[in-house]
Amino acid sequence: FRRREASMVAMASLGMLFLTILLLLNVDSYPLLLQAILWLSDALLVATMIYYYQTKNIRVAGWIYILITMGLNALLIYSGGKQDTALYWVLFYPLAAFAILGSRLGLALTLLLFCSALVMLYTPGLILAEYNEVEKSRFLMSYLCISTLAFINEFFRSREYHETRRVTLSYKKDANTDPLTGIPNRRFLDSNYLKEHVRDVDKHNMVVIMADIDRFKAVNDNYGHDIGDEALIHTVNLFSQQIRRSDLLCRYGGEEFLICLPDTDLQQGTQIAEKLRKLLEQTPFISSKQDALNLTCSFGVAQLDAAGFESAVALADKKLYEAKNQGRNRVVA
Repeated sequence: FRRREASMVAMASLGMLFLTILLLLNVDSYPLLLQAILWLSDALLVATMIYYYQTKNIRVAGWIYILITMGLNALLIYSGGKQDTALYWVLFYPLAAFAILGSRLGLALTLLLFCSALVMLYTPGLILAEYNEVEKSRFLMSYLCISTLAFINEFFRSREYHETRRVTLSYKKDANTDPLTGIPNRRFLDSNYLKEHVRDVDKHNMVVIMADIDRFKAVNDNYGHDIGDEALIHTVNLFSQQIRRSDLLCRYGGEEFLICLPDTDLQQGTQIAEKLRKLLEQTPFISSKQDALNLTCSFGVAQLDAAGFESAVALADKKLYEAKNQGRNRVVA
């Protein structure tokens, strides 16, 4: 959109400038019909730019600009311009259509104008201008060549852009996702979630929960790190099934998880933590070696307030250690 925005602003500005200069320099030589067409187009372009700067709606403004330009070109073909030279100015239209609307819509409107020009040029008595056969055929061939080249350029540029964007998003997702459990990691929390979701604390309650699997080191020591990894995945699967889509479960480090609950007060957050604690305690973990392990987890719950997100996380972490010190497998808020 930024490229299309820049293209529209540049083309509309140049169009208004050229139209104004042409009108002022040829006020005595242009036919009245041609002057009326150009002044109307100039005024509509000014109105389009005013609309765009007020709304920043590039989609609507782009469509208005292209339709104005197409109407102007059709009227130029009809009137002939000055000494029937209007056809040369129409050749710029495909460049604007593809640059602002993209390959598909640009192709549709470019072909629409081509068909309209074909009808006007080869229907006797339909237009005021008088073009000879050589001018008409050369114009149509030039228009098709320019349209084809503009389409090819925009098509491959767009495909390359989307492929680059796809790869970039893939790298970004990999960098922000824990490879073992598939949930967001701490990098995602710091670089994305805080910027997008942790806003307007006074308007929207948020609770953060710190969760830590109890005696996880013993699982690794007694059964091996592969089983420890399976235990982490088991825990994440259980927790993920119980939280809302608007909530965030991320791996904060090691066997420690952070859960963010927007639009939730402290009492509700404590109830959710207790629900997760009971679920993990009551759902034995069956490893790939058919070992049945009973996992438990300790939770610290804190309410996000004006002190900020990091302060709430620090408080939840403090409550978590209180839960550990009180015997583990409990919730402290």
